[in-house]
Amino acid sequence: MISRKLAAAAAFGLFTTALTTPAHAEWLEAISAHFTLVGDVAEPMLRRRVERLERFDAMMRLIVPASMQGNLPVLIVDGPDDVQRLMGNPNNNILAFFSPSPFGVFAVSPVQTGTGGLISAETVMFHEYVHHMLLGNLDDAMPGWMSEGMAEVFMNTKLESDGSVMIGVGNSLRGYSLNRMGRWDAKRLFESSTKPPAKADIDQLYAKGWLVMHYLLFSGKRPGEFAKFTAGLKRGLPQLQAAQEAFGDLGKFETELEFYRRRPALPVIRIKPEQLKVESGMSLRKLSTAEAEIMPMRMQSMVGVTARTAAPLALKARPIGARYPENAFVQRAVAEMEFDARNFDLADAAINRALAADPNYIDALCMKGLLIGNRARREGKPELWREARAVILKANKLSPDMALPFILYFDTFEASGGVPNKGTVDGLMRAIVIQPTYQDLRVKVGLHLIATGDPARARQVLAPVAFSPHTKPDNPLAKLLAEIDQGTRGEALAAKVRELKVKSLNLFDLSTLPKQDDTAGKDDKAK
Repeated sequence: MISRKLAAAAAFGLFTTALTTPAHAEWLEAISAHFTLVGDVAEPMLRRRVERLERFDAMMRLIVPASMQGNLPVLIVDGPDDVQRLMGNPNNNILAFFSPSPFGVFAVSPVQTGTGGLISAETVMFHEYVHHMLLGNLDDAMPGWMSEGMAEVFMNTKLESDGSVMIGVGNSLRGYSLNRMGRWDAKRLFESSTKPPAKADIDQLYAKGWLVMHYLLFSGKRPGEFAKFTAGLKRGLPQLQAAQEAFGDLGKFETELEFYRRRPALPVIRIKPEQLKVESGMSLRKLSTAEAEIMPMRMQSMVGVTARTAAPLALKARPIGARYPENAFVQRAVAEMEFDARNFDLADAAINRALAADPNYIDALCMKGLLIGNRARREGKPELWREARAVILKANKLSPDMALPFILYFDTFEASGGVPNKGTVDGLMRAIVIQPTYQDLRVKVGLHLIATGDPARARQVLAPVAFSPHTKPDNPLAKLLAEIDQGTRGEALAAKVRELKVKSLNLFDLSTLPKQDDTAGKDDKAK
């Protein structure tokens, strides 16, 4: 999909690993209660991956009961080199990543997750899945250090051979950070949302966040104080004030943390198999020849393309589309690639073939609505917006638990200069419940809440983005939330939004597509 998606991907660096590249097997799809894995991988390995992911999911649902629902697609590739190539940077040392987008969140992981070294592809997947689940509860937005601390605590979960799960295992990756000169104390951690760390201190947010969360959750000390701290945050207290109310003297709290850190071994908790409500059902199918041929290109399209790669990818996919004109999945995939390459007529022809093969194909209906709206804006034909909305509404009625139709429908009004009605706005609110990990959707909802006079709710929706450690230190959303906290309201707050240039993405904005600077595929359009 469009190149902007890659910017939202959360990723980790590779330190030491023992990954290998497997021999090719056949393209398989495994669907369980919470995951859909697709890859050119042997069946036993795929089953093992699903089983381990479902066990981790079951453990997390004991910790965070009101967590993310739905099914996470996971694209399985051969090895870390393939993960990095998909991201467009073969030297970035990425092991695995999650990518939220308006089309849904998905993960990319190598088939062998590794067990050696300080970090593995599986621990990366676990880390990001913790974030995925924490964001499923909109009422519990948490500071960046807390979210990262939770992810650091649970990423090293051990899935034992007897079916049990051990949580709270030490995180040696952060050991150096907790020993180095200039390390953070607890007070500095609680100030991190208003005083973001410099680049050289990002590791302190992760390491100190891990230590604080481990101490509060596993030590048995200070019972009830973590709940008191989070309750203070929900009341709108600044972090430092909420920490002082919950933990008292922060100097004493820091001393306790230091003693805890220096213990020979940290406490762990073993969860017995019978305590885990693991969803064990799984369906497995072999992809058709057509699906298997297009899947490598489909993966690249999902992860994102650039001005340099969009046209060559479309050109490569075009012969596959010609071989399988009646395969809805192939035609939908080809349409997306042609769209990203700005070959709009070819994209429309492909999506029409997809819908001819399957008139109720939700993804194809959404793409058709996007193409019609794109044409309405490109050619200045306002009458086409009604046609686009009708197609999008059909997709919504067929799949009311999919976020994309809600987002597309809302965006048609902004793109056409119209005003969304209450039902359209309610749909957008529904979308953020379905797809809370897509940051731009949070911005879209937050800006609408500000514009309609609900800054308190806007703050709640925007907080996970504003306080994310992955954002830049001068994050304008953090400044906007500071204005809300200071009581700025009405036109003054709207003026601040304009001053800070806080905007959300409109899916009908052509500037989101890669700028065409590559002529590959141009001469082949008529074939």
